[in-house]
Amino acid sequence: MMFQLPKPTNSSVTLVRFFYVGTTKEKQAQVMNIWQNWLPELDKRMTLVVNFYNAEGEGLGIFANGFFYGSPERARKILQPYAKVEGFRVELESLSFLEAVKKIEATYPPSEKFKSTGRFVHRSYSRGELENFTDLIQRPAEGSVYAAISFYALGGEIRSVGKRETAFFYRDARYIMGVQSVWTEDVFARANKDWLRRRFEYIKSITVDSYVNFPISNLRNYEREYFGDNAERLERVNKKYDPFNAFRFRQGLR
Repeated sequence: MMFQLPKPTNSSVTLVRFFYVGTTKEKQAQVMNIWQNWLPELDKRMTLVVNFYNAEGEGLGIFANGFFYGSPERARKILQPYAKVEGFRVELESLSFLEAVKKIEATYPPSEKFKSTGRFVHRSYSRGELENFTDLIQRPAEGSVYAAISFYALGGEIRSVGKRETAFFYRDARYIMGVQSVWTEDVFARANKDWLRRRFEYIKSITVDSYVNFPISNLRNYEREYFGDNAERLERVNKKYDPFNAFRFRQGLR
């Protein structure tokens, strides 16, 4: 059997990175507001992840990275709304796709101890709600070295595929909101997990359904939360191809 890889449509991509000098809680809320107004009309050639964090030894910060399948000059224009917040700094680099992926990969440690979760966002939030989001990371858990709320852009071509055509149901969501805490010493694991679970309860109250790649235990009706209206069909598929439930885990299809 042979597989033919698709030919790349672009010989290079623009690696996009931006951050802010002198981040404050107020700046985090401002940038969150820019994001939610900017994303719906975003050029589908760009995708970003924006992290609003509180790191040991650094304090509050905002950092974004992603790809733009176009020129650095055009990417800079697309990002102009973010420059309205004081301290904005942007780095744009034209690279091959593989080189860009390797640069993103290099920002992650070889391993880390963390807990994260994610939910789908379908609406805009008030200034008060955005300030509530920033409040979530102002007091990290004991032993935490990094706590963050992350916004993962959706859009692009994701809506060109029907909800029922693949297992991924939430194709009309605006973005994924993730929450994360990282620690280094095992003694702090419980405190960090409890910290995240409490914050998840608030995020859950103002979002719809959970992202399966960021699973969280004790989630009620997890099949529906992760797979939406596709859950029942996926369970039938699972019973057909894995009748003895050999591939199972705590939140597996039943």
